[in-house]
Order: sequence, then structure tokens, then C-alpha cells
Amino acid sequence: RRLRLVVTANELATVRAGGRLRGVAGFRTARRQLAARRRAVLTVRITRKAARELRRTLRRKRVIASLTILARDAAGNQRRAVRRVKIARRR
Repeated sequence: RRLRLVVTANELATVRAGGRLRGVAGFRTARRQLAARRRAVLTVRITRKAARELRRTLRRKRVIASLTILARDAAGNQRRAVRRVKIARRR
């Protein structure tokens, strides 16, 4: 029901992470204040209902999670990174 992301920034920044499980549901957005050159772990979650739907979908096909990470510094500059991860069925 959760996915952990490790993020870093080279200066003080606010980092937001969210996204979608393609064809299933969306993640709840996680937000964290990040110090310069420090690592932080963000946890994005899905609801119980979405987890049930994900398990049902994984029986038939694989699901791709599309994650969007947005970092904004004190001056208001922002950078967006998009990553896609294949979600495999647990055996």
C-alpha cells in the first residue's frame, strides 16, 4: 500500500511526490522539507480500495506506476522529474 522514494537536493528545497498507478488509481501526495545535500525518504500511499483494485489488476497484467517528483527552492525555482516503475505481482 506504499512506495518509498529516496530523494536528495543540492540546496534547501520543498519536495513533493505523487503520481498514478496506470489504469488503477492515484497515489496520495507526500511532501517534505529537504536540507541541502541530505537524503530523505518520501512515502506515497494508496487507499485500501485502490490496493484491492491493484491486486485484482495484477492477476491479469502488469501495472506501471508513474511518479512525479517536484522540488522547489526558496527562490521559487522548481524542477520536475517523472519516473516510471513496473509493479510486479508478489509470488
